[in-house]
Amino acid sequence: MANVTIIAIGGGGGAGNSAGGGGGSTAVGTGSINAMTIETLLENKVAKDRANIKSEEIAKVNFIGTHTEQQYGLVVQSLAKIEGGVEIFARAWKDGKQLGFGADGSIDIERFRIFNPPILVDDPNGTIVRTRTDALTGKIKTRTLREDPVEAIRQSLIQTVKLVGKDGANIIAGKIGNTVSTFYSSTNDGRVYRYVTDATWSACRDGTDGTGVTTADASERGCFSDFGVEAASKYSNIRAFFDFDTSVISTDAISAAVFSISKTTADITNANTSSVEVVQTTHALPPVLASYNDLTFTSGGTKTIATFGAGYNDITLDATGRGFINKTGTTKIGIITGRDLSNSAPTGMNDIQHFYFADQAGTTNDPKLVVTHAAAAATSGKNFPTLTLLGVG
Repeated sequence: MANVTIIAIGGGGGAGNSAGGGGGSTAVGTGSINAMTIETLLENKVAKDRANIKSEEIAKVNFIGTHTEQQYGLVVQSLAKIEGGVEIFARAWKDGKQLGFGADGSIDIERFRIFNPPILVDDPNGTIVRTRTDALTGKIKTRTLREDPVEAIRQSLIQTVKLVGKDGANIIAGKIGNTVSTFYSSTNDGRVYRYVTDATWSACRDGTDGTGVTTADASERGCFSDFGVEAASKYSNIRAFFDFDTSVISTDAISAAVFSISKTTADITNANTSSVEVVQTTHALPPVLASYNDLTFTSGGTKTIATFGAGYNDITLDATGRGFINKTGTTKIGIITGRDLSNSAPTGMNDIQHFYFADQAGTTNDPKLVVTHAAAAATSGKNFPTLTLLGVG
């Protein structure tokens, strides 16, 4: 084992500046991280063990302090290992103003839990290189990353704050709120497709099996409906499948949920573009050819392709979509195009979306499900310092 110095931006209790740039002097913490790298420790481990190894290693680093990213910032008051992840209590702000949490924005300190937490971040100068061959184009694609659990958790938390933070006008000082749980998908996710096989749309859409399946760091083209692209007068279709261990929610009431996927490259669209739809699935883990038809054609959340942008694209689940979440087991969902959902035959190349599937070690661009659910306030044993946060609190 070797000690690695971790830099945490901000001190334990300094006040932030009006621009939200973080307060206090830079604090230096020391965490003991295995010199073999965390990723090495994950080799040949099953998903549950990988998640626990990551949580153990992340819990060793000093993460308490102030973390900022342009508009957003965090004051982290504690980080602890939990089964399959980490639990963090934190305040947050945007543009120099504290954010509240909960339905009415009255929560001062939120409890964030991250399951199957990421440890890798994109870095053009990183030493971790992912190489794969695009199944459709045959081109070699590479992705360069570095292992940085502190930065990965910081990015993950700020991404979550952007989703669930509210205006802080109603904050009650010291109030600890419900739980916001972020679940990252396992490497069981993937896509099942039908290519160059069907002369009619109904034969393609309603086929019992796919003609191919790719999983675990597969080609990123994952939501696709077209006509005449793969071959003249033939239809093609792709459906993507994901799974999340959401068993920790148990009997809690779910008040909100957001499914997020991160774009990779420019997509191909035309006048026939429609939407991406979240549906419930019953697919095998990992998906197999028969998984192509293991889904319902009822949307639990939608996002028009015209509004897709770089980075994470968030799809808010409605009441139906929240009903897809398995509180005591594995949540299985998929995404399909709007044309697939409505059984509307495409008339040309359209509705193609590229995004990241799960990485073996876990990156800050992996598919994720953020769920807000009611839980008893865990204040017992917590001794949070009194912090002055941007003039609030």
